[in-house]
Formats: sequence, C-alpha cells, structure tokens
Amino acid sequence: MKFKYILNVYVYDEYNEGPEKAEIIFTPELIKRIQELHKAVKSVKASKISDYDCTPNWLNKDPDNEGQYVEWDEGDGGIDCLTLNVTDDVEWSGWIKHTSILVETESIRISELLEIKKVFTTPKIKLPLLIHELKSDKAKEALEQRFKGKVEK
Repeated sequence: MKFKYILNVYVYDEYNEGPEKAEIIFTPELIKRIQELHKAVKSVKASKISDYDCTPNWLNKDPDNEGQYVEWDEGDGGIDCLTLNVTDDVEWSGWIKHTSILVETESIRISELLEIKKVFTTPKIKLPLLIHELKSDKAKEALEQRFKGKVEK
C-alpha cells in the first residue's frame, strides 16, 4: 500500500527561490529500495549511497489559498541530477536546472519512515492501538493528521 508524505525543502541560495515542500509517494517498491540501500551502506561501511530517483513532486504555497500547496512552477527549469540519498536517514537532493543552486529535502530517519508507514497502512479502526507504540514525533504527527482526516491515502 502506498502513502503520501510531505517533506520540507531547503534551497541553498539566498537570492533565488525554489520549491518549499516535496510530496513523496512512498510505494512498497520505494521503501524496499530504501531498505536495500540502507543495508548496503551498513555492509560496506559507506557514509552514504546515492541513487538517481525522481520520486518527489515539488510544491510551493498557493498564492490564492492560504495554507495550501500547489505544484511548483518550474519555469524553464526543474530539478536536475535528482538523487535519493540513504544513510541511516533518507533524503532527496538535486540542482535547479541551468544553475548551481542545490535543493535538498529534509531528511527522515529510516526508523521514523517505517513508523509512518505503519500509521498510513494500518486500518483506521485499529489506529488507536498505535498511540502507545509510536516513538517518533513525525509518526505521531502523521497519526494525528490521519485521525483528523487531513491526509489522503
């Protein structure tokens, strides 16, 4: 079962703008790939493994609807050389096309990701049972959003 999760985005250039959020659709295949890369990082004692991956959907605030996000207007660019970076965390990074501006999502611990997966894949009727199981704040926030019905599956 797949689920959506929003990560903050950092644009490393004080004079230019880029996307503010990244919507990630976590599929079973993507989570399996992240776990495989994490296992490889550990087995070869690497600091990080990067893999080309265009999963993120880049978002910006909607100027017409406060608090809402819409697809980032890439203008004549987009994000180039987009990689999934795996350590004990997972994040995406790339460069705004035709520039030297680095764009990077916030990182999320793999253990947190697996807890969040549990929140989104547990049937709604069984969600109250998760309250005392969850350790990460991000998973607790996801559970709260799911209880309020603010999150799509």
